[in-house]
Amino acid sequence: MIDDILGEIGMIKRVQQDQDRIGIAIHRTLSHGNSDASDTHLLREGNPLRSAESRYMITKLDRLDEDARRVRKSASIPTTSQLQETD
Repeated sequence: MIDDILGEIGMIKRVQQDQDRIGIAIHRTLSHGNSDASDTHLLREGNPLRSAESRYMITKLDRLDEDARRVRKSASIPTTSQLQETD
C-alpha cells in the first residue's frame, strides 16, 4: 500500500517536471530560440522560469514522500520487493 503511494507520488513529480520542461520549451520558442542554456540549467530550483506553484508542488510532494517512508519504517512495513523475496 505504501509502495503504491510512493509510486503515485513519483509519477506526479515526473508529470510536474514534464510540465516545467514544456513551459521552458514554449519560453524558448517565444524567445526565438536565442537561449543557449540547457534544459537542465533552466530546471534548477532557483530558475525564474519555474513557477512558484511548481516549486511549491515539488516541495510538497517531497514531504509526502518522506512522510510515507517514515510511516513505512516506523510501522515496520516491508517494501514490495522485500515481500516478493520471501515468496
